[in-house]
Amino acid sequence: MMGSVEQNKGGMHLDDKALLAVRDGLGGALASAGSALSGMLNRQVSLREEGVEQGVFGALRVPELGESLAFQVTAGDDAEQKGLVLLPQDDMRQVLGILMGGDPAAMEGMPFDEMNMSAAMEVVGQALDAAAGALAAHMGRPVRFAVEQGVAVDSPAEFAALLPAGRPLLSLTGVQSIRDVLEGRLCCLIPAELGLALADSQSEPA
Repeated sequence: MMGSVEQNKGGMHLDDKALLAVRDGLGGALASAGSALSGMLNRQVSLREEGVEQGVFGALRVPELGESLAFQVTAGDDAEQKGLVLLPQDDMRQVLGILMGGDPAAMEGMPFDEMNMSAAMEVVGQALDAAAGALAAHMGRPVRFAVEQGVAVDSPAEFAALLPAGRPLLSLTGVQSIRDVLEGRLCCLIPAELGLALADSQSEPA
């Protein structure tokens, strides 16, 4: 077995080897999402992983992103397996500016009304489709993500309500860059069940 997973009252705990395997798989998924965005925007987009932590919400470190967008994501068919994709609002404004064929800088201050939030959800959804495909190839089993909603938030307290209380999570932090346009940070809060399945898929056969 490549690593081990312990179940305790706080939920799932991956040992160092298992967490490294999970980090490798999620890093590849993030890179695939960047490739999908490159094709969508016709720009060189890079998404790279910085680190993965495990714990429950409140104990996990979440990078300071300022005014952000929180996209609630369901993994698979279990409605309780919810996670979040967190992105700075200004970064998404520039992405939408490129997508709409305009000057990214001209989108400064654009409100995330129903139409713009729908467009942002479509961008995130396509990136997650690519990430799911990479994970499915890595794990040898189907993986599916669905973006349920997007919310503009200013602080972690505001997006806490979008997560099931007390459930263990993985926190994936990363860097997103679009050549000559932006470089910023992102964070994905991932249901621990997906991490468990990813770690198990990398176990060596007996």
